[in-house]
Amino acid sequence: MEDDKFINQARVGFAILRWGTLVALLVLPFTYSQGSAAPTLIASALPIAFGWLVSLVMAWRSRNQLWFGLGFLIVVIAPRFIGLHDPELPEPHSFQWLCYLIIFAGAPLLLFRKSMLEFSRLNPTTNKPAHPRAGRQGFH
Repeated sequence: MEDDKFINQARVGFAILRWGTLVALLVLPFTYSQGSAAPTLIASALPIAFGWLVSLVMAWRSRNQLWFGLGFLIVVIAPRFIGLHDPELPEPHSFQWLCYLIIFAGAPLLLFRKSMLEFSRLNPTTNKPAHPRAGRQGFH
């Protein structure tokens, strides 16, 4: 995939997660119809969100699609180990956990947009080398 095309697609994903944080914050109060989820369930969203965000940032920085796959596996498989798919768990608690996951993962993108764009190498002005050979690495 071309670098400019990748950057454009990655910036769309960045924006979706960034604004998804606000949507999750707005939806969260409506998930308390059966009370609050267990604090351990809510706390389990933090390391999963961290792993997801790290995999996204690494994919954006390295332009390596395998990091996206790792992030997908983290978000899909990790909830099975914490009991999120337990039939006795009320559905609103699952939605609370999902809202917290999105909030925890997207908050750095929302609060530190410019820094995260630069760190992720998604800022098109800082991506281009000054000289055509300046972007090459290794011995010449």
